[in-house]
Amino acid sequence: VDACRQLLDSDQPEPLRSRLRQTSSAALALAARLAFETHDDAASLTLYDEAIQAAGTTDHSRRALIRTSQTMVAYYSTGDIARARAIADAAVKDARRGDSLLMRARAHALQAEMAARSTPLQHRHAQAALHLAWHDLDGDTTDDPLTGVFSRGRLQGFEGICGIYLGEAETAERQLAKSAAALTQSRETVQRGIVLTDRALARLRTGGPGAAETAAAQLHECVTL
Repeated sequence: VDACRQLLDSDQPEPLRSRLRQTSSAALALAARLAFETHDDAASLTLYDEAIQAAGTTDHSRRALIRTSQTMVAYYSTGDIARARAIADAAVKDARRGDSLLMRARAHALQAEMAARSTPLQHRHAQAALHLAWHDLDGDTTDDPLTGVFSRGRLQGFEGICGIYLGEAETAERQLAKSAAALTQSRETVQRGIVLTDRALARLRTGGPGAAETAAAQLHECVTL
């Protein structure tokens, strides 16, 4: 990170400068995530802002990618849904100006989740953003520049978490089960664990006979992961 900062403060010709911005923004975003995982929330949020600045003003998809990670860190570290939602909205704006359909879908999905988590909840906005995310994924993503950044399985997970907050627990549980079934690659293990945890919450929210016991059993599966 320090090396990237020093290099960014000096002059380089293009396209070297562009490559340096990509490397520096990625390094700073990783440092931000590590700071969050080690409970240094203030440093994490500062590093995310620095990562976005390092990305520059032309690599819109990369800026959106950083903002989507920043959104959840801001939400979980501060509990400020308005702040998190503003970052998600900024991610959508960047993604729409970029050339990655997968990144647009990811940004729209996160925008939907923030709307669903809002108080009062924004049901119409959440559903509209989910619709846009599916529309993005219906496009041709064969040569997407950010391949692997999002998928249909992950979007089903977003639909599920939105359903929990929108009061549609039974539907949410089915969507989360589909998402978990689709997330089978080794690099998707963490995401699958998150989805399975959300599925247990959805099951608990259904309030049906044995819901608590089933939810507990599902959480055991997360522990096994």
